[in-house]
Amino acid sequence: MTLMDTLAAGKPVPPDYMESVMVGLALVVVLAMILERALAVLFEWGPIETLLAKRKLRAPIALAAAWGICQSVQFDVLAILFARPVGWGGVLVTAAVVAGGSKGAILLFQGVLGFGKGNVDAVLLGARRSDAAPQSAIQRSAEPAPSPPPAKAGADAPWWDRPPGGGNRPQ
Repeated sequence: MTLMDTLAAGKPVPPDYMESVMVGLALVVVLAMILERALAVLFEWGPIETLLAKRKLRAPIALAAAWGICQSVQFDVLAILFARPVGWGGVLVTAAVVAGGSKGAILLFQGVLGFGKGNVDAVLLGARRSDAAPQSAIQRSAEPAPSPPPAKAGADAPWWDRPPGGGNRPQ
């Protein structure tokens, strides 16, 4: 019985399925970050940097490198998500996510989870101060939202704030 059959039958998802999905997604994030740092040596080397930028070769090189890694270890995140056998299409999609996903992974770790350089340095030095450490997106979301500006009245108000039949309302 496949995962889709299990879900269609209204049966609960097996607990080991969620664990394997989380491991698969974590592997995508870690592999994306490792690949980005490894390719930075090539992409940021002076003589080659201008050539790669001029010919826009960074993305194809990153995709080829990610595909080589994913193909060599048969890493298919779609096979993990849908509990299916590993396939070439899934390996290619996984490689594309790995090649283009490092920016999203870094944003997740720095912005949402608060693993930015300032926080890591403060923890390593043992001198974390709440006023000096950058806030994560979760911490910022607890702050109240700013008040909206006061509404305009009469003819100065936008058409959606005017009473029915008053002003130049589009038909």
